[in-house]
Amino acid sequence: MINHRWIQVLFSAVLVFGILLSGCQVQNQPASASSFIPRQIAAADCGYGGEIRSVESLDQNTVVFTLCKPDAAFLSKISSPIFAIQDEDTLNQSGGESATLSVTPNGTGAYRLSQYTPGVELVLEPSSSYWGIPPKPQKITVRWMPVSITRFHDFQTANADVLLSPPSGLIKIARETTGLKEISQIGLNTIYVGINNKSQPMDNPKVRQAMATLIDREKITHSFMVEGSEIASQLIPSSITPGFSANIPWYTTDADTAKALLLEAGFDFNTPITLAYPDQGMPGVDSPTDIANEIKNEMAAIGVTLDLTQLSENDLRSSIAAGSEMLYLYWFAADYADGLAFFEKPFVNDIGILGENYPDVVQAIEGLKALKGENERQTAFNSANRLMKDIIPVVPIAHALDVVFARDSVKSLITNGVFENLEDASTLSGQLLIYAGNEPKSFWPADETDPETFEITRLLYDTLLTPAIEGKGFKPLLAESWETSQDLTQWTFHLRYDVHFSNASSMDANDVVASFAAIWDNANRNHKGRSGDFAVFKSLFGKFIN
Repeated sequence: MINHRWIQVLFSAVLVFGILLSGCQVQNQPASASSFIPRQIAAADCGYGGEIRSVESLDQNTVVFTLCKPDAAFLSKISSPIFAIQDEDTLNQSGGESATLSVTPNGTGAYRLSQYTPGVELVLEPSSSYWGIPPKPQKITVRWMPVSITRFHDFQTANADVLLSPPSGLIKIARETTGLKEISQIGLNTIYVGINNKSQPMDNPKVRQAMATLIDREKITHSFMVEGSEIASQLIPSSITPGFSANIPWYTTDADTAKALLLEAGFDFNTPITLAYPDQGMPGVDSPTDIANEIKNEMAAIGVTLDLTQLSENDLRSSIAAGSEMLYLYWFAADYADGLAFFEKPFVNDIGILGENYPDVVQAIEGLKALKGENERQTAFNSANRLMKDIIPVVPIAHALDVVFARDSVKSLITNGVFENLEDASTLSGQLLIYAGNEPKSFWPADETDPETFEITRLLYDTLLTPAIEGKGFKPLLAESWETSQDLTQWTFHLRYDVHFSNASSMDANDVVASFAAIWDNANRNHKGRSGDFAVFKSLFGKFIN
């Protein structure tokens, strides 16, 4: 049997040793324009089942992505932290292994990894090769402490600057603590009651409408979630536009109407229905059990018996995927900041979790992906949101608040519900001391899914672009500009000139091709990562080639 504990210890030791030796690495020389040989990675055809057809470099500073079908959300998708651009030589030397790439992270980001003590802390310092405006903090120290009460106590004792991802149970305490300020935004998440339409009587639209009319979303949000969370009227939070439809409210809570709908549907009040829920792990929720019991009481008030089943998050996820649950309390985080993500997640990426698929919804998603203008996209989202209200595949409950706390002395720190601009924050000391819950899985993000990893790697590596920290749109990073074809199937990116990795080697378009090939091409020598699953990529673009 493999001893995973010893593997972790060995990995950590290798990381520390590599950081100590990071100043001894060989620096690659930039290729001249005349010696540049364009590269391409391509699918034989679009029959393999994914969205990308090819990625190719036209010259040192131009990369073209060709898609198998239109995708209006393409920019949002490739701004994901997993698409950090890596030096091709570094990829080849590591064989794409996350552990090896994590020893001495070689990125184009604002910071470099200076020190790492596994299980305790890491230290970031500004990268001397960074292409952009120098970051404000001259040192960022991140300490990890999984136990929330201990973390908050040590955060206070150390007079630290920032507390990331505080558990919902401590948010009220932190709000009442002198000298702290809250930095928050509705997150890219939806908490909902899922309905399996394969399970009788949930195959009856009137029964589903009764559930939508009975469940008191307002009471649940105000009573059992972090204050400031948003009552959901759709899958999409109100901050996402185009996407959210202001003029399409959800059903008004009315127990009498719910009971009348059940009677009209011929519902058997002697037969119990079931609801499964997680034992923990829902954003913005202290106790999922409280929400489940509230729903049970609401149903009991009109004569419906609801049997509750509490499961671990992993067991619940497996049971939902197997179609074993009639109703379930669950949540999802959107994979990217676009209204489409809130439809793709339950109806495309996690197909089957709602029983038989809804072809009208899938058709609406494909139509949305082909629309470019904001007004026409919003019109199409209005139709999709209206369709969701008509067929009721889920009952949306809430969108949880994403919260960070900082000392009053920390200036210019904000969040967009996806990440915080730690590189722009200022303090009197010129340094940031951050307390966080969990340690990154690695320092190479391509094969990761957890926000703790992305919080660090976005400071070490750049993607082509990133969601704006304020307002809508994107901030150019390695891509200075871009354009798309009229049919949204070809996207051309113009890269910045004179960008270098932290080992001083030059970045060019072939590094972009190599970085995407390592993730997308199952036969690529660098398609290794940490788990080899590359789950976020599959969620964004479908299958691998080869």
